[in-house]
Amino acid sequence: MKVVTTYMRKGNLTSIIAAFTILAELIYLGALGLKAIFSPFSLSLVTIIYFQGIIAFIFYHFSLRSKFFLIDVLIGLIIEFVSIYFLFLHSFVGVILLLIGYISEPIAGILLFKYFYELHKTYALMFFLGAVIFTAGLPFYVINLPYVAIIGDLVKVFGLIQLRRYI
Repeated sequence: MKVVTTYMRKGNLTSIIAAFTILAELIYLGALGLKAIFSPFSLSLVTIIYFQGIIAFIFYHFSLRSKFFLIDVLIGLIIEFVSIYFLFLHSFVGVILLLIGYISEPIAGILLFKYFYELHKTYALMFFLGAVIFTAGLPFYVINLPYVAIIGDLVKVFGLIQLRRYI
């Protein structure tokens, strides 16, 4: 049980750091518009977020040991890898694929939500609903309405930080 908890704590910490990196990217794109996603700064953030996602995935996988989690997250990571490739080519296809890839976040989050729900119901709901709101808010960047995704990410990170006390 101690090993599982250690991996879960490391996954949680990685997710918190990633959520703050995501927040920086969301605010940057909110201030400069979606076209700024092709800037070197944004491409760097997206790449860092991708690698943070891989690290969190590894920790959570060792903790949860779920085939569903493994398959779902791997599909999302593959789609996001391809999206980053297209983003570096300055192709809008990368943006579309990034949105599709992020759909896996709340789906994979279901297993984490179940685990966290046993620890603390309110913070688990904040984590999960924040992830859903964040993902649902991403398409609003097309019409220059970044607030939905930013609020979702803030709710998610607050839930993750609070859950850290119970893991």
